[in-house]
Amino acid sequence: MLNKDYTSKILNLEDVKINNVENESDSIHIYLELPRKEHICPACGATTNLVHDYREQVVKDVPLGRTTYLHLRKRRYRCPACGKRFAEANGFLPRYHRMTNRLVASIINAFRKVTSATEIAAQHNVSVSSALRCFDLVSYRPKKLSAVLSIDEFKGNAGHQKYQAILTNPEKKEILDILPNRYESDLISYFRQFPLRKEGKERLQLWFEHLHTVDLPEFDDCEKACRNWFQEILNSFDVPWTNGFTEGCNNKTKVLKRVYYGVRNFNRFRNRILHCSS
Repeated sequence: MLNKDYTSKILNLEDVKINNVENESDSIHIYLELPRKEHICPACGATTNLVHDYREQVVKDVPLGRTTYLHLRKRRYRCPACGKRFAEANGFLPRYHRMTNRLVASIINAFRKVTSATEIAAQHNVSVSSALRCFDLVSYRPKKLSAVLSIDEFKGNAGHQKYQAILTNPEKKEILDILPNRYESDLISYFRQFPLRKEGKERLQLWFEHLHTVDLPEFDDCEKACRNWFQEILNSFDVPWTNGFTEGCNNKTKVLKRVYYGVRNFNRFRNRILHCSS
């Protein structure tokens, strides 16, 4: 059985007054309110502590062994200067939400593990759709490309595409991004959003200029060969890295896909892979 004093310590919420705790066989109901204090009117900027009325907001919190509900007795203040009515501010419960911020954060953090959404939902006493809606708040933007880049394909079956592409940095052992397909045109469009890595190209072109300055016929064949294999020479600057780390990431992705029973939504699939590796 939970008492009010013990519950207050477990909740770890500053300046919250616990009015009552009800224990049921499958749930815990905690009745609480914030202390009355002066607020700044969002309309005119005047200060007021005049209460207009009270309303109760019921939300789920991180489970304390059972499904835990917070019953927050919220005040609405009234500004005597302009008549504006507004709800009191708190840092743990957004307006109109049915979950606390920390329950959402706990669900999102659980998605870092290679486990199914069904299991995560069961651990937090929420529905699978609710758990997925929380995870859909996660979004990863493309990172800056690293000096060492590895690219590979894997069979993901997401977003109506059979194969997806993975970009990694084998030097720092990190996943940079997951691309929706492996089409050449889409890969080119993706890489064009990043600035070129120009140093090797500039140095090689400078070497060509020096050859013309020397003006020795013995270098003609050498210059011709270098120009014919110009792109391949630039590519050689990436050695000695291999795709070993990337292949390892693909194996982990296969396990995640198997645990997840397949993922048709590419954006959710991409974010899950990046989230597990972050």
